[in-house]
Amino acid sequence: MKTVKKGAALSPAQQIAREAAEQIAVIFHTDNLCKDKSPQEILDNRQQSVKPLVDAFFTWVKDILNNKIVLSTDLKKALTYSMNQKKYLRVFLESTIISLDNNDAEHGIKKFCVGKHGWHIIDSKQGAKASAILYSIAETAKANDLNPFAYFKFLMEQLKEYPRNDVPEEELEKFMPWSEALPNCCKQLKKQS
Repeated sequence: MKTVKKGAALSPAQQIAREAAEQIAVIFHTDNLCKDKSPQEILDNRQQSVKPLVDAFFTWVKDILNNKIVLSTDLKKALTYSMNQKKYLRVFLESTIISLDNNDAEHGIKKFCVGKHGWHIIDSKQGAKASAILYSIAETAKANDLNPFAYFKFLMEQLKEYPRNDVPEEELEKFMPWSEALPNCCKQLKKQS
C-alpha cells in the first residue's frame, strides 16, 4: 500500500489494502497469544480462535474479487494470489509444528545470505558444492542443538580413520547430528533462563 499523507482520504484500493493488513494482523496477534503454550493449547487456539478469523478473511477476499470494485492491478494480483494459495496458507491451522510465518526459516538462512558476499573467491563448481555441503552440515548441527565447531572437529577426527568416500553405513549413522552416540563435547550448552 502506498503511503498516504496524514488526514488524506484513502482510495477504495487503499482502503481494501488497509483492511486486509488489519485482518492479517489480528490473525497473527490471535495466533501469538498461545505461542508459549503447550502444543495442544496452540492447536486448540488455532481451531477455536484463529480458524474463524482465517475463514472470514478468505470470505472477505472472495467477496472483494467477486464485486465489481475497480482494483489496481497489484492489489487484484495480491488478492487473487491469496485465494489461489488458500489451501497452503491454511495448513498451519492443522499442525503446531508449522509456523504462521517464515521468520524461523529467514533467521536460519540469514548468515548464509550474509556470507555470500565472501564467496566471490569460489571459482569452481566443486568449491561451490563443498561450501553448500559445509553450510548444510553446520545448519543441521545447529538444528539438532549441537555446537557446529565441536561437531566439525569431532567429524574430522573420526572420519580420517576411514578411506575416502568409504565409511560403512552403520558407522556413518553414528556421526549424524541426531545420533545419540555423539560425545558430549558436540552438544550445545543451553542458555540458562
